[in-house]
Amino acid sequence: MADWEVVRLGEVTRSFDARRSPVKAQERVAGPYPYYGASGIVDYVDGYLFDGDYLLVAEDGENLRTRKTPIAFIASGKFWVNNHAHILQGSEKANAQYLSYLLRCVDVSGYLSGSTQPKLTQAALNSIQVKIPDRLSQDAVVEVLGALDGKIAHNERMRDTALSLADAFYESSATSPVPELIGDLAELFDGPHATPHKTETGPWFLSISSLKNGYLDLSESAHLAEEDFPRWTRRVQPQAGDVLFSYETRLGDAALMPPGVRGSLGRRMALLRSKSAAVSGALLLHAYLSPVFQEEIKRRTVHGATVDRLPLKEMPGWRIPLPAEGERERLSAKLDALHAFVTQAANESRTLADLRDTLLPQLLSGKLRVKDVVRTVEEVV
Repeated sequence: MADWEVVRLGEVTRSFDARRSPVKAQERVAGPYPYYGASGIVDYVDGYLFDGDYLLVAEDGENLRTRKTPIAFIASGKFWVNNHAHILQGSEKANAQYLSYLLRCVDVSGYLSGSTQPKLTQAALNSIQVKIPDRLSQDAVVEVLGALDGKIAHNERMRDTALSLADAFYESSATSPVPELIGDLAELFDGPHATPHKTETGPWFLSISSLKNGYLDLSESAHLAEEDFPRWTRRVQPQAGDVLFSYETRLGDAALMPPGVRGSLGRRMALLRSKSAAVSGALLLHAYLSPVFQEEIKRRTVHGATVDRLPLKEMPGWRIPLPAEGERERLSAKLDALHAFVTQAANESRTLADLRDTLLPQLLSGKLRVKDVVRTVEEVV
């Protein structure tokens, strides 16, 4: 790359913060348009403020310090934005998508204010200094990294389609459900009641935030020190096909444990392990996620002063809806195949994300040239 220049963000972007408009949750009307906050979509509403491609940057929140999720991202199409995200567009000098990648690597800690709640004011955002190449070079970097992000987004859409199909198969096969005692169908285990030391690598220490309506999002979990793993799995080590669920907060969330993952149950998590080959973990999962059983969860929830929970000791005596016995094995096979596809898509996306995150700082610093990585990217997308 050539023609690198040190600029302030305010010199190469245009701000649209004046058009932001927060709407209280109780005043929102459900609709098709994304409603964005500091870290992404927080709701869907019946109107929009923006139509086009914009760069959104978090204005406040602890994520500005922890950086667990990107502080900058692109919003496209018609959408609404509250007052927790700055809204920018690029210019002839700066590709907005390139800036979103760049802000993943920039240390913004020196630009933050607020002792308890970190805040990145508009003035502070505009003053952030970055080093950028010429616009054509930026566009080339965006094309390469965007190909990886595009494939990841495609995998996510295919994953969601597979999960929707699995739900539809279950619902169509359980039109006359047979209520079965959970204790007859599965073993129940709960997880640890303390938080262990976490590390950069090692077995997964799973989190309730990783339970995403049927699939396990490992990006939401941390790693556990290898030497601590035996202690945290003394009671039970999750196995492929186990149904993981939350018994405190986020009640009703559940996911299937994928194959090839070494991990420990996190705090406030439990699992169901099927006792029968005729009722696979995937079938048990979709019975758990069914509207009928979700209503049962609401009815059985114990409401505490600070947290709601499920009474685990009573759960084996609850009834869960399953299709007739003659349908179970056939449906299990269908659902297992769909969840195998979900696992394959997730594994591929993690590989692509690792490649993107490896290339990202090297391309943005000029240590790698686009032409040096094009073939590598083409091979995986």
